[in-house]
Amino acid sequence: MNQYKYIKEFYLISRINEENIIVQEVDIKEWGTVYIYIVEKNESGFYIYKASGIADKPINFDDLHYITLAECEVKELFRKIK
Repeated sequence: MNQYKYIKEFYLISRINEENIIVQEVDIKEWGTVYIYIVEKNESGFYIYKASGIADKPINFDDLHYITLAECEVKELFRKIK
């Protein structure tokens, strides 16, 4: 995972609790774009976050996209994949 110096700010704007992260991928491309993918699990289910921006700046809230899946939906998804 590449180092993105604004990752803590990203957690704040997206309201991610670091303790609940189960998958995180931060990819900084050589042309200066950062891509962030995070899966968080909490009592409501799973949140899947995706964001992109300029690597030397904090990501704006408008560049953040996420979906919420209940645990039963995730189980059904994996059942269908198998």
